[in-house]
Amino acid sequence: MIKAVTFDLDDTLWDNKPVMVVAESAMYTWLKQHCKQLTQQYSLAQLKTLKDELLDKNPELTHDVSELRRHTLEQALSECGYGDSSRKLAEQAFARFLSTRQQVTYFPHTEKTLQQLSQRYSLGVITNGNAEISQMSIGQYFSFAIKAEELKISKPDPTIFSEAVVLAGVQANQIAHIGDHPIHDILGANQAGFKSIWFNPQQDNWVYHEYQPDAIAHSLHEIPTLIDKLSENK
Repeated sequence: MIKAVTFDLDDTLWDNKPVMVVAESAMYTWLKQHCKQLTQQYSLAQLKTLKDELLDKNPELTHDVSELRRHTLEQALSECGYGDSSRKLAEQAFARFLSTRQQVTYFPHTEKTLQQLSQRYSLGVITNGNAEISQMSIGQYFSFAIKAEELKISKPDPTIFSEAVVLAGVQANQIAHIGDHPIHDILGANQAGFKSIWFNPQQDNWVYHEYQPDAIAHSLHEIPTLIDKLSENK
C-alpha cells in the first residue's frame, strides 16, 4: 500500500529550461548594472563555460549547484579586479538569480493533482536542483523537501532516498517517486526500494533494458490513478 509520494521538481512539475533562461538573464542584467567590468570581459555564455570548467576541477560541486554558481561568479569577479568584494558581489548576483529561479509556470494539472494527493498521502520533494518549494504556491502540499546540496549527495544515490524514508516515516516500498529523469529518478527510486513513476510528457521511448519504471505518466493528472494501481499490485 502506497503511503507517501515524492516528486522531483525541475521538468517534472514545470518546464525548467525557460525558467533557467530567465533567471540567468536576470542575474546578468544585475551584473551589468553593478559589475560592468565583469560583463565587459565575460558574456553569459562565457560564464557558463567557466562554470563547466570549475565543475571539471571540483566534481564535488555536482552535489551543490548553488555553490557552483556562486563559486563561478566569485572567480570571474576576482579575475576582473573586484578583489575582496568578489564574494559579496557573487552572493548578491546569485540572490538575483535564485529569486527569479523560483518563478515557474507549472505543468497542466500540477496544483489539482498535488491537492488531490495530499489528502491521501504524505508528499515530499527529492531534488538535485536549488528550487525552493516553500517559496511557491504548491509548497503547502508538501510535508518535506530534500535537496542534494544540503546532503552533499545527489540522486540516484540511495542515501538521498533513504532520507525520504526517514522523513515520511514509512517503509521504502510504501513510497512512490515521480520524476522525469530515467537515471536520477527511476533508477534511483528502484535501487532504494521505492515504486517509480516515469513522468514522460514527450512520450519518449524507454531505452534502458536493465531496469524499468513501475508506471509511466504522460500527464500529471494520471498520477493518482497510477498510484492506486501500484497499491493494488502490492
